[in-house]
Amino acid sequence: MMLRVSTGYWLTVLATTLLLTPAAMAGASERLEDRLASTLKQVHASYEGYEQATVPEDGHPKTYLLLDFEGDNLSRREQRQERIHHICSRILTNRDLVEDLSRRGVHMVSVAFDRQYQYDCL
Repeated sequence: MMLRVSTGYWLTVLATTLLLTPAAMAGASERLEDRLASTLKQVHASYEGYEQATVPEDGHPKTYLLLDFEGDNLSRREQRQERIHHICSRILTNRDLVEDLSRRGVHMVSVAFDRQYQYDCL
């Protein structure tokens, strides 16, 4: 038995797929935001959000996830180093989050307390 499907059916399926894709991507982005916030709330830092940037490095694009903590006013260098270590440790020990970031093509996670300096989690 051969099944015939009209062109209108395929156009409907295609249109529905195209319309739902941005919603699915937004949902994935929201889930990442929720996962980051959940992981970082235990750090007791003023996590404000993240930015994702892709920059060319040695002729290849490299994607960074920059975690924004601009509200933290850490005056002493020791405080800043301790906070960076604590934040990076929370991110890098969360295996599920690291795997998710890897699937998203993120090469490096960085921490920023102001617009001038960012610190890479190694």
